[in-house]
Amino acid sequence: MLLYFLAGWLVFAHTVLLNLFICCKSKKKRLNLARLGIDTQKWKGVWPIQSAHRGGSKERTENTLSAFRHAMSLGVNLLECDVHMTKDGVVIVAHDSDLLRICGVVGSITDYNYADLPPIAKEFSLHFWFDTYKMRPEEDGKFTTLRELFEAAPDRLISIDLKGSSEGLSSKVDSLIREFNREDITIWGSMKYSLHKTLPTLNNNTPRFFSGFECFLIYTLYYMGLVWLYPMKSDVFMVPIATTSKMQFFGKMGQERKSSCLVRCIFIILIAMLRNCKPLFRHLRARGVPVVVWVLNEESDFEEALELFGEEIDGMMTDCPTKLALFAKSKRSLTV
Repeated sequence: MLLYFLAGWLVFAHTVLLNLFICCKSKKKRLNLARLGIDTQKWKGVWPIQSAHRGGSKERTENTLSAFRHAMSLGVNLLECDVHMTKDGVVIVAHDSDLLRICGVVGSITDYNYADLPPIAKEFSLHFWFDTYKMRPEEDGKFTTLRELFEAAPDRLISIDLKGSSEGLSSKVDSLIREFNREDITIWGSMKYSLHKTLPTLNNNTPRFFSGFECFLIYTLYYMGLVWLYPMKSDVFMVPIATTSKMQFFGKMGQERKSSCLVRCIFIILIAMLRNCKPLFRHLRARGVPVVVWVLNEESDFEEALELFGEEIDGMMTDCPTKLALFAKSKRSLTV
């Protein structure tokens, strides 16, 4: 009897409540997409927001001006990056806190003044790939500052993940956002919820992406049939999705790391949750929350995402902006 009740509740919640109750929310800090000519309500064959993960880490040195400029030349309108702060208080764009993977040097970014940072290595391993990146001859291997990125991309959305734990990092980033008048075209946040929740006290006008904890909570409430009650505290839902190739990648990673049976079972459950959430995306978008998914890198991934979620995705993030640009071009040509 209990199972019948639970099944009935979930059907009712997902078919009725999820569509009716979109008003239980706090006031949203909306991105000014119109400022950049982006219209998420009028599709032209593919996602209106096209994003380069770390600038497009498969095609140029990640999180550098070389990568961001290359992505912008392809029409990318959302640049995703990570930031840390050096010993002398310079905010630099980098994913790792330590320098071993990217520079081949033992040490942390916080140990160095900006001018003394070692150059990025000519070859280094990539995340989300069983591969390495080999630097192009024209790339200088220099770390990029957040100031340089803002100067180079005044007409692009920029998503900033505050990775560092340096005291004052949030304030420095906030000061730069205000200096460049970017509050309505910048997304910021942190996967560390303790840091993430403090950002509105610094700047309540700059939209935040959902932290890892918030994303987990949203999915949990969705599968309990209660997400329509939750007052959205963040502004942009940026989450991974599980395509066939991604499942194969993480499955191979689990085998190499000899993951336990329990870990594999949890992985299977997470995959199922990530592939069956189209009504959730529709609900979030109806409540003014754009949905951007990551990190997909093959044409087959893009096609599968369209089949699974259709127009309930606002943006796609990739390490391969050239492939995404070609896919977008082909889809637009079909709609003409």
